[in-house]
Amino acid sequence: MPTLANLHACLDLEGLAARKADRMKKSAAVQCSTAVSLFRGLYARVARDLGVDASYISRIARGQRKSKVAERALHLEFNKVLACIKKISARSGKTKITRTT
Repeated sequence: MPTLANLHACLDLEGLAARKADRMKKSAAVQCSTAVSLFRGLYARVARDLGVDASYISRIARGQRKSKVAERALHLEFNKVLACIKKISARSGKTKITRTT
């Protein structure tokens, strides 16, 4: 399970996609953009579920605030997105998505 410090860095997939876009094949770029779309709004979804502001969830992810309930909700939502990406990847059979700790 990724740590909260790594969670915020992992969510910077848009920057990663922009840096690697020149080297990627079109199908890989499509898969990456799908991953970015799935991660987009993660803080907002968690915030809506908990009834708090998304900026508060962002601060928790960066380690500026503490909340066991919000941390657990972030991990659950993050893992849902990863599962969805793995499912999409398995269907395409082209790219294997691995999770780093």
